[in-house]
Amino acid sequence: MTLTIAKAAEKDLHEAFIWYEEKETRLGQQFEESVKSAFGSILNNPLQFPIRYGETRVCFLDIFPYGIHYRVRQNEIIIAAIFHTSQNPARWKKR
Repeated sequence: MTLTIAKAAEKDLHEAFIWYEEKETRLGQQFEESVKSAFGSILNNPLQFPIRYGETRVCFLDIFPYGIHYRVRQNEIIIAAIFHTSQNPARWKKR
């Protein structure tokens, strides 16, 4: 399986990283490490996380209030969004 991160999801990740770094030094780095760990879990078993919207599965981070929204297509995992849980889910569905 390959993991592809959509540009919009890259932007989500970057914006969250900046926000956390502005709050506390190294907090952004901890967020990024949490996301990378979740990517590893998704790659190891992409079907372990529940389908929440259509064909989109969501892996919630353990420490940070974010969900990684992704789809599994043949031999590819597509990360569509990395959203804070307080955001309106309709916003990412356009992706």
